[in-house]
Amino acid sequence: MIEIAKVGDLPPPAEWKPWMVYVGRQNNRRGLKASPLANPFPIGRQWHGQVSLEDPNHNPPWHCWSVPPSLTRRDVIRLYKSYLGTAVRHRVAFMVADLDRLRALLKEHGKLVLVGGPHAEVIKEVLESAERSA
Repeated sequence: MIEIAKVGDLPPPAEWKPWMVYVGRQNNRRGLKASPLANPFPIGRQWHGQVSLEDPNHNPPWHCWSVPPSLTRRDVIRLYKSYLGTAVRHRVAFMVADLDRLRALLKEHGKLVLVGGPHAEVIKEVLESAERSA
């Protein structure tokens, strides 16, 4: 079973169970480091430019997304689906390794709580899809 939770709805991270995993950007207030699966597309932020999917094996970045000036929740989810899907298809090592770690936690504990923003639903879909395919 995979659930989604917001950081503010949980106790302090020091009290989290091993199956509760932060998948967001760096959160200094809670002392949380950025996840390899963090969403680079924040809702409502003013943008000018592109986001690149960087992989140490590729220089310069090999896949870019044009970003609209201000992102809605729908934009963020759409862009993140493309971003994560591209990373999985191209086997971007640091992201695939983190998905594998989440799969292992789910298998070990029988549950997983993804803590983060709207992109956590996309990660959940990817994990459940892989579970059905196995």
